[in-house]
Amino acid sequence: MAGLDKIISQIRTEAEEAAGRTIAAAKEEAEQIHAQAALEAQAECREIQKLSGQKVQDTLARGRSSADLKRRQGLLACKQKLIGQVLAEALEKLESLEGQEYFQTLEKLAVKSALPGEGTIYFSPGDLKRLPAGFEKKLNEALKDKNAVLHISEKTRDIEGGFILSYGGIEENCSFESLFHASREILQDTVQKVLFS
Repeated sequence: MAGLDKIISQIRTEAEEAAGRTIAAAKEEAEQIHAQAALEAQAECREIQKLSGQKVQDTLARGRSSADLKRRQGLLACKQKLIGQVLAEALEKLESLEGQEYFQTLEKLAVKSALPGEGTIYFSPGDLKRLPAGFEKKLNEALKDKNAVLHISEKTRDIEGGFILSYGGIEENCSFESLFHASREILQDTVQKVLFS
């Protein structure tokens, strides 16, 4: 769990750094959207002034509401785009970890995900080729407390990073992409708090 917390902390730190670079651009874009909406509202107001009485007031209120809605929609779109970029960068960073750090992350994830009993672990073709010597033994030593044993399969799976666990034909997808997808709402909330709170 501490490894996952460390990964989340690292992702959060990198998200803050990425946010620092992109938030200014997002704010500028939001200001442009707001300025454009204000210009549109002003043009609409000049036309409305030609009308009389209550009709003028009603139309003016609709113009302000429309401009505010456009501004809010623009800001929301910018926020969603930023959150998506941060999550994509975090996944890319996780998948691009090198050597020992990468396989330590996989080991911690396997210990967290493994079930008691014997199972099989499948890696991507690239990860299987670069597995450190003694990885299976080290992994199974870490799994002793869970009464779990994982055998590394010579067969591979078409994934970018992470692994697939198999127990009696039932597979659990522990690829990084799958884990990000399964936790997307939680991760989006976390990134939103970091970027916009």
